[in-house]
Amino acid sequence: MWFWQAHPRAVLWLLEMPAAAGVRLRAEAKKAGVDPARIVFTPLFPRELHLKARAAPPAHRALCAAAPLPRCGGTNRAVA
Repeated sequence: MWFWQAHPRAVLWLLEMPAAAGVRLRAEAKKAGVDPARIVFTPLFPRELHLKARAAPPAHRALCAAAPLPRCGGTNRAVA
């Protein structure tokens, strides 16, 4: 949770998980003083959609490894 406190505009994107796990994670964020809305869950897309997104090779490798993909705020997106 320290990361969110150090970076007030940061958002954590995670793959969908069982509902109970998401509820616990958001509850822990709230206890730490972090807005639970800063945790976003996204469905797993088929590999073909990720490949069509044409992310930069390092981003593609991170996504295939299910690693977090940080990005800067603004109009640019990590995956178009």
